Amino acid sequence: MLFYESRLELARLLLADFDTAVMHIVAQPLLLVASVEGKQRKHIPDYLLLTNDGPVVVDVKPRQHLTKPVVVRTFTWTRKAVESRGWRYEVWSEAPTVLLENVRFLAGYRRARLFESALIVRASASSGQLPRRDPAPRCDRATRTECERGHSIARCSAPSGSRRAADCRQN
Repeated sequence: MLFYESRLELARLLLADFDTAVMHIVAQPLLLVASVEGKQRKHIPDYLLLTNDGPVVVDVKPRQHLTKPVVVRTFTWTRKAVESRGWRYEVWSEAPTVLLENVRFLAGYRRARLFESALIVRASASSGQLPRRDPAPRCDRATRTECERGHSIARCSAPSGSRRAADCRQN
């Protein structure tokens, strides 16, 4: 179970959970201590994402706070400390609204163990289209989601309930 301190942090967690490159997420993973301008500074980043490409330290901050001098100073020395270890550093503010809507919608269907594996195999073989006679319409949506996850949804710019969302699956 991960914790978050704001809805903005929750949004970043949802996107990380949906990202197939992210293998593990750690909340408030470490205390950074550095001497900056002759003073000892401390900072605890929001998340550590362990990805296929290596660790990524993430700080989440509302966009309107990013220009505050104290935030700029903190994130500057944090970036230097993190990158000196060969890790990546990310300051995250907001996701595009439509992307976040789609990920929130799909989050309820992301666990393959909740669906019949035979149904997923059939849907994969038929490009996500299931015959109408299959019982549970919820399974149809969930199965399609499982088949598409990580491929074209991230490029989709239409809300999941719109007509254009179906076109996104073709990309």
